[in-house]
Amino acid sequence: MGVEERRAKAQKESKVILDYTHKAIARLTYLKRFSFACRTLAQVEDDVANSKAQMDYWKEYLAPLLSKEQQYLQELSNHKVWQCTLSFQRSSSFFNFKHD
Repeated sequence: MGVEERRAKAQKESKVILDYTHKAIARLTYLKRFSFACRTLAQVEDDVANSKAQMDYWKEYLAPLLSKEQQYLQELSNHKVWQCTLSFQRSSSFFNFKHD
């Protein structure tokens, strides 16, 4: 085998190896992107689970507060009615005052 034949064979092998290298790099890049997307999806799923747990906690925490708010609003309403009634009774008793 002559020098030219060896050179041609080496160039051909070099092109084949270079082609395999390009394909391997492309495949590796694809896999990296895919694994990043999967990891990101897993992180999003974790974030959703954490957010849902936090929302459940706040719902549980706020339920008694909402109940207390309703109770306080009812008490305030009763107090206002009582004040109006008391005020009305005082003003009507003023007009019913009898002089001897």
